[in-house]
Amino acid sequence: MTIKNVMEIIVRDVLLRNKTELKLICSCDRCLDDIMAHALNNLPPRYIVNPDHQPLSRKIHVVNLMNKSKAVLL
Repeated sequence: MTIKNVMEIIVRDVLLRNKTELKLICSCDRCLDDIMAHALNNLPPRYIVNPDHQPLSRKIHVVNLMNKSKAVLL
């Protein structure tokens, strides 16, 4: 059985999609991983077991996050 935190995928997608707008000082893999770790430490985990539910889980949580704030990353 594999357990996956869907928030990791969501945060990575948002970070990569918006890294230009974020005006990061450095966007190397190490710095992006540090930003992801900081964001994930401040967001609730959303675990799934069935990979078939991943698209639905991502969509639900992206919509919820967008409704709460435009800035997902702290």
